[in-house]
This record gives sequence, C-alpha cells and structure tokens, in this order.
Amino acid sequence: MTAPRARADDGLEPVREALLAEAREAREVALARARTEAQATLEAARARADAILTRARADGRRDGVAAAARELVHARHDAARARLAARREAYEEFRRQVADGVRTAAGDRDDLLDALTRRARDTLGADAVVRPGADGGIVAEVPGRRLDLTPAALAGRALDRFGSRVQELWTP
Repeated sequence: MTAPRARADDGLEPVREALLAEAREAREVALARARTEAQATLEAARARADAILTRARADGRRDGVAAAARELVHARHDAARARLAARREAYEEFRRQVADGVRTAAGDRDDLLDALTRRARDTLGADAVVRPGADGGIVAEVPGRRLDLTPAALAGRALDRFGSRVQELWTP
C-alpha cells in the first residue's frame, strides 16, 4: 500500500521545492522584521534605563540604583516579550504563506484531488465520505474519524514535522 502513496508524493516534489523557496524568502523577511522590532525595543529600553539612571543619580545613589535595576529588569522583560511576540507573529505569517503556497500550487488540479482522495481512503477505508474542503483540498470522514487534507492542514502538518527546529527560521 505504500507504493501508490510514494508515487503521489513524487509528483509533489516541484511543489515542495517551490514551497521551500517561498518559505526561505518569507523567513528572511520575517526575521529582518523581528530583528528590527527587537532592536527598536532594546534601544527604547536602553534609553529608558539611561533616563532612569540620570534621575536616580539626582535622587540619591542607593535609591536610584535600585530603581534603575528594577526598571532595567522590566525593560528587559518588555524586550523579551516583544521578541517572542514578533517571533509568534512571524511564525503565524509563515504558516499562512505556506498554506497559501500549497493552495496556489494545487490550484484546481484533478490529479492532486484524486491523489488526496486515494490517501484518505487508504487511511480511513473505502467507506470514507470525501468532500471538498472549504478552501481547497478535501476532508474525509468515517464515523469517529476525520482526515483534513486542506491546504491549511497540510501546511500545518508540514511545519509541525519540523518541531522545535522551525524556530531556527527566526534565530540568527
């Protein structure tokens, strides 16, 4: 039973390559944006910490240093939160772009829909009810089981296979 799946997957190799190229480009754009946002946040935090230090010296060394340290901790936490939010935003945008790429590459190709239908029936059985997905691809069901082979689900599973390695796309 694995041979038909392998042949169907072989036909998707150009799509995979195109998606990887788009993913790399999206990664670079998202990473540049995340770096810029993180740098701006860090610069603002440093400026805020410098202003606090200046005030602290005027108010008294001991009290000022303690306040500056607390503010610097808060500024670092803010910068870390901003970095994480930027990474999450980049990941969600990347995930959306991968799904759009799958959707575009698949188009209205009957051969791909046939391959997805065969895969669904191989997985769920010949009695599986197969219907078109709302945004492309297919969804197949048997009582108690459902197989989503829509572009968004396929893209999500592809990214999930990367596991924590997907973070490497946003790490310099």
